[in-house]
Amino acid sequence: NDKAGAGGEKKPDVGVGIVFESTKEGDTGLVVANLPEGGSARASNQIQIGDELVAVGGTDVTEKTPRDIAPLMLGPEGSAVTLLLKRREKTRTVCLRRGFVMQNSPGVTILESDR
Repeated sequence: NDKAGAGGEKKPDVGVGIVFESTKEGDTGLVVANLPEGGSARASNQIQIGDELVAVGGTDVTEKTPRDIAPLMLGPEGSAVTLLLKRREKTRTVCLRRGFVMQNSPGVTILESDR
């Protein structure tokens, strides 16, 4: 019996608050472009703009697009995700808690269920 069953609404998946940009042909080669206020990525002080994303949860993402990695980055609020990042040829693992709702633009509002 999953949480989205009878009467309950499934909560939307959330992320850690990282905006990536592609640096290679084909929309791949993802690097950190922004760390929005309120995300666990920014609060961790372990991630910097320009860090290259190598893997998410043990899955190599060096040839993936931002759209490909979204299902890996997002998950239930409070769940953990492990990122392998590279900065100046050194790699390191960062474990973050999900809990950030990304808003695409100032005009977008995410509505919470009032039930």
